[in-house]
Formats: sequence, structure tokens, C-alpha cells
Amino acid sequence: MLFAYFSPKNAAPLPDTSPIAANQSWRFVIATAVAVATALCSAQYFGLKNDYWAPMSAFLILRPVAQATLARGINRLIGTLLGCVVATLLIYTFHDSLPILVFFLLLTVASALAMQRAHYGLFSFMVSATIVLLIALGHGDPIATTEHRLIATLLGGGIAITMAKIFRL
Repeated sequence: MLFAYFSPKNAAPLPDTSPIAANQSWRFVIATAVAVATALCSAQYFGLKNDYWAPMSAFLILRPVAQATLARGINRLIGTLLGCVVATLLIYTFHDSLPILVFFLLLTVASALAMQRAHYGLFSFMVSATIVLLIALGHGDPIATTEHRLIATLLGGGIAITMAKIFRL
């Protein structure tokens, strides 16, 4: 919301809050359940580390209207990709300076909180950067984390978009 206040031209409009038809509501509920279950089973089948990222992506991307699902999926994919890449570059640039990495971590956390309702792509960017920084600060591998997060986001997003088409949302 803060981002939308200071930069309204860059903020994505908030979704329409008009009620949806009961028939469409049930299709959305069923599509969401099928998407989440399919994403989790697929992630486990492929042996993805942090397999919960795929169903979480499917759940967060799927919307009652197909256009909104597609737009949200694109925003999440681009935001996740850029957030992971930027965080990885920061980690390799400042790997010897813990205070600088902690500063960037605090910056991404605060920015993610500020972006929650302002712009989904920027929110995804900040959340992904935060996750990569957290795992790297805990002595994890930022490249592997980036890879796993992108694969899970692609899997969950692809399933969400497919379910939106199948259930004619």
C-alpha cells in the first residue's frame, strides 16, 4: 500500500471486489483444490526440494477470473526470477560482509511487507530475494535455492493457469 501511495503509476490496481456468481465460485473452489493437490503431487513426484513451494504458488496465483490468473502468474514468475537473481548477485558480491547482507535482508523484508497489496510482481521479487538471502545467510546454496524456487514457481503457476482454463474461470 505504501508503494501505491508514493508511486501510483507503478502500482498494479487492486483486484475487482465485485461478487462472483455461485456457479463460478464453486468452480473456483474445486479448481483451487485440484491445482494445489496436483502441484504438490507433481513436486513430490519430481523430487523437488522444498516441494511445498509449488502448491503454494498454485494457490497464490489462481484467481476466480482466468485473465487475473494469467497476469498474476506472469507477475509471480518475473518477480521470482528477478528477486532470486538479484539476491544471488548480492550474495556473491558481498559474501565477505555479513553486515551488508543483513542490511539487504532487512531491506527486502521491509519492502515485501510494503508491497503486499501494492504490486504483486514487486512483492514476489522481494519475497524471493528474502528467501534466497535467508538461506544463504544460513550457509545454504543460493544457486540451488534460486533453481528450486524457479522450478516450483513454474510448476505451480503452470498448473494454476491450466486449471483456470480447464474449469473455465
